[in-house]
Amino acid sequence: MDLMMDKFEFAGFEPDRDLKRTISRTLDIILGSAPSDAEPVARLSRTREGFSGVLRLCSAQGTFLAEAVRRDPAETLARLKDRIFEQITRWRTIRSA
Repeated sequence: MDLMMDKFEFAGFEPDRDLKRTISRTLDIILGSAPSDAEPVARLSRTREGFSGVLRLCSAQGTFLAEAVRRDPAETLARLKDRIFEQITRWRTIRSA
């Protein structure tokens, strides 16, 4: 879990153990579908509106980028995952065509 946390930056708050576990699991799932050389970089920030998140996967096949703002950090993470998966799905479709 600590290895994945190195890829995540937090601003304005300190994540609890449950959120760290959720982040680690989510990144594992995302990286399992992403190009094999994909490297994640992410930031989750507390804002007036709730939480703002950015997730970027960089690989030789391209860059996948997602942004989201939600009231709850776990909701923000879930939205980032959904947006990245949309891009990965498109990449896989083009790749196999």
